[in-house]
Amino acid sequence: MLVAGHTGLEQKDPSSNKVLATYFYKDMDGISEVSDYPGGFVIVKANFGRLHLFASEGREELICRLQEEAMSTVGLAVRRKEPVRLEQFTTAKFGQFSEDEFVTSISEF
Repeated sequence: MLVAGHTGLEQKDPSSNKVLATYFYKDMDGISEVSDYPGGFVIVKANFGRLHLFASEGREELICRLQEEAMSTVGLAVRRKEPVRLEQFTTAKFGQFSEDEFVTSISEF
Protein backbone atom coordinates (compact mmCIF):
# COMPACT_ATOMS: atom_id res chain seq x y z
CA MET A 1 0.00 0.00 0.00
CA LEU A 2 1.37 3.44 -0.97
CA VAL A 3 0.51 6.67 0.85
CA ALA A 4 1.67 10.20 0.07
CA GLY A 5 2.64 11.23 3.59
CA HIS A 6 3.85 14.53 4.98
CA THR A 7 7.57 13.81 4.55
CA GLY A 8 7.60 11.23 1.78
CA LEU A 9 5.96 8.38 -0.05
CA GLU A 10 5.22 5.69 2.51
CA GLN A 11 5.08 2.01 1.68
CA LYS A 12 2.86 0.28 4.23
CA ASP A 13 1.92 -3.28 5.06
CA PRO A 14 -1.83 -3.46 4.29
CA SER A 15 -2.54 -5.99 7.04
CA SER A 16 -0.87 -4.15 9.94
CA ASN A 17 -0.65 -0.59 8.53
CA LYS A 18 3.03 -0.62 9.58
CA VAL A 19 5.37 1.61 7.56
CA LEU A 20 7.82 -0.62 5.69
CA ALA A 21 9.76 2.15 3.92
CA THR A 22 9.62 5.89 3.38
CA TYR A 23 10.92 7.56 0.22
CA PHE A 24 11.54 11.12 1.40
CA TYR A 25 10.63 14.05 -0.85
CA LYS A 26 13.96 15.72 -0.10
CA ASP A 27 15.74 12.73 -1.68
CA MET A 28 13.62 12.63 -4.85
CA ASP A 29 15.02 13.96 -8.10
CA GLY A 30 11.77 13.31 -9.93
CA ILE A 31 9.09 10.83 -10.89
CA SER A 32 8.49 9.07 -14.22
CA GLU A 33 5.68 6.95 -15.53
CA VAL A 34 6.57 3.53 -16.91
CA SER A 35 4.88 3.50 -20.30
CA ASP A 36 4.71 -0.27 -20.85
CA TYR A 37 3.86 -1.32 -17.27
CA PRO A 38 0.20 -0.85 -16.26
CA GLY A 39 -0.01 1.67 -13.42
CA GLY A 40 3.78 1.72 -13.16
CA PHE A 41 5.85 4.67 -12.07
CA VAL A 42 9.44 5.19 -11.01
CA ILE A 43 10.85 7.41 -8.29
CA VAL A 44 14.26 8.78 -9.26
CA LYS A 45 16.44 9.34 -6.22
CA ALA A 46 18.78 12.33 -6.04
CA ASN A 47 22.57 11.97 -5.88
CA PHE A 48 23.08 8.62 -7.65
CA GLY A 49 19.89 8.38 -9.75
CA ARG A 50 18.73 5.09 -8.31
CA LEU A 51 15.26 4.07 -9.52
CA HIS A 52 12.45 2.56 -7.45
CA LEU A 53 9.55 0.95 -9.34
CA PHE A 54 5.97 0.93 -8.06
CA ALA A 55 2.56 0.15 -9.54
CA SER A 56 -0.81 1.56 -8.55
CA GLU A 57 -4.28 1.48 -10.07
CA GLY A 58 -4.61 5.12 -9.03
CA ARG A 59 -1.20 6.15 -10.37
CA GLU A 60 -2.20 9.60 -11.58
CA GLU A 61 -4.04 10.47 -8.38
CA LEU A 62 -1.13 9.21 -6.23
CA ILE A 63 1.45 11.20 -8.20
CA CYS A 64 -0.63 14.39 -7.98
CA ARG A 65 -1.14 13.87 -4.23
CA LEU A 66 2.58 13.20 -3.79
CA GLN A 67 3.46 16.44 -5.60
CA GLU A 68 0.93 18.41 -3.54
CA GLU A 69 2.20 17.00 -0.22
CA ALA A 70 5.83 17.65 -1.14
CA MET A 71 5.10 21.27 -2.00
CA SER A 72 2.77 22.05 0.91
CA THR A 73 4.65 20.32 3.74
CA VAL A 74 8.31 20.38 2.70
CA GLY A 75 8.30 23.13 0.08
CA LEU A 76 9.87 20.98 -2.63
CA ALA A 77 8.65 20.45 -6.17
CA VAL A 78 8.80 16.83 -7.27
CA ARG A 79 9.22 17.14 -11.02
CA ARG A 80 7.82 14.79 -13.60
CA LYS A 81 10.43 13.35 -15.89
CA GLU A 82 10.12 11.73 -19.29
CA PRO A 83 8.32 8.36 -19.28
CA VAL A 84 10.56 5.30 -19.29
CA ARG A 85 10.10 1.77 -20.53
CA LEU A 86 10.41 -1.25 -18.25
CA GLU A 87 13.58 -2.30 -20.07
CA GLN A 88 15.14 1.11 -19.36
CA PHE A 89 14.29 0.71 -15.69
CA THR A 90 15.85 -2.75 -15.57
CA THR A 91 19.14 -1.59 -17.05
CA ALA A 92 19.38 1.68 -15.07
CA LYS A 93 17.79 0.83 -11.70
CA PHE A 94 21.06 1.34 -9.80
CA GLY A 95 21.58 4.78 -11.31
CA GLN A 96 25.18 5.70 -11.93
CA PHE A 97 26.21 2.35 -10.44
CA SER A 98 24.38 0.25 -13.05
CA GLU A 99 27.48 -0.64 -15.08
CA ASP A 100 28.84 -4.20 -15.05
CA GLU A 101 31.86 -3.22 -12.98
CA PHE A 102 29.58 -2.22 -10.09
CA VAL A 103 27.13 -5.15 -10.16
CA THR A 104 29.53 -8.00 -10.94
CA SER A 105 31.01 -9.84 -7.97
CA ILE A 106 34.73 -9.44 -7.45
CA SER A 107 34.89 -12.84 -5.77
CA GLU A 108 32.43 -15.61 -5.14
CA PHE A 109 32.43 -18.30 -2.49
